[in-house]
Amino acid sequence: MKRFALLAGFVAACSSSPVDVTGDYSVQLTNGSNGCMFANYTVGNMTMDVPVTITQNGTSATATVTGTAGDYLNLVLGSDAFAGSVNGSSLDLTLTGTRAMSSGSCAFTYNASLSAELTDNSLSGEIDYTSDTNNGSDCTGITGCVTTQDIAGSRPPK
Repeated sequence: MKRFALLAGFVAACSSSPVDVTGDYSVQLTNGSNGCMFANYTVGNMTMDVPVTITQNGTSATATVTGTAGDYLNLVLGSDAFAGSVNGSSLDLTLTGTRAMSSGSCAFTYNASLSAELTDNSLSGEIDYTSDTNNGSDCTGITGCVTTQDIAGSRPPK
């Protein structure tokens, strides 16, 4: 019984009730490294006032990007919605790409992972874009690649 009480205390200490992350955010994106060699991607470029709506149900959340940035995600990845979990004030969301692409014998899609922290009404974190390939011989340039963007945004006070 004592072991169960210790285990329960340990589990409680490692997880945290989710904060309310819902809202309409205005986000700034700053291009980081371009490991996937995206065309027309300039390290350091910023995109301002990107509209993002986050909905939440318990520990599950969805972030939908709209406007021009959402259109771009739809074009390149096949979706504009990230889905995942909230743990305390941390968001871990994924957008699994469905837009099939190819280059020679390489067939691939791109995925995006968003990790962010909410402090009061301010959101900050990073998006990592990675390739998912068929490991064809022409995939060597993008296999294991990572392109990053820093994110910073806010929502109106609740």
